[in-house]
This record gives sequence, structure tokens and C-alpha cells, in this order.
Amino acid sequence: MTGPLGTLLYDTLVELEHNFTGKGENFFYRTLAELAMDSSLSEKTVKRLVPKLVEVKAIETRQGHFIDPKTGKKSEKHMTFFRIVD
Repeated sequence: MTGPLGTLLYDTLVELEHNFTGKGENFFYRTLAELAMDSSLSEKTVKRLVPKLVEVKAIETRQGHFIDPKTGKKSEKHMTFFRIVD
């Protein structure tokens, strides 16, 4: 795939998907800092590996913010949405 660190990150993403998705939901969000903490990798390593996992079609990503339904304002926190490709 993408070496042992890529495998570690992928395994972490699979575990997170099981924890954060449910019926009708096939994606979850994490900041890169959160994902680095989850995987025990540095944020720099996560930033380098995510595009490689996308390239080999192991995952899909989208960038975005949450929008508060009451105010219509975007969240300040930038999120990366992840989906494991089946």
C-alpha cells in the first residue's frame, strides 16, 4: 500500500470509521491534528500519507466546515471528511 506508516494510518482510519459512522453515514471527520493524535503519528506524516492513501484509492477525502443550522455561520474549525473505499 504505502508502507508500514501508511498501513498504520489506514488501520486507524478504518477503526475511526467503525466508531464514527452508522446507518446511512459513510464518512466521518477529523482534523489532521486529531488524526495524528489518533494514529500516534506526527501531523507532518499524516499530511504526507493522506494523499498517498487517496492516490491508491484506499480512502476518499473532502474538505469543509460545519454550518450552524440556527445561525447559518460556518464553523471556525476546518475539517477533513474521510471515507474508506470499499
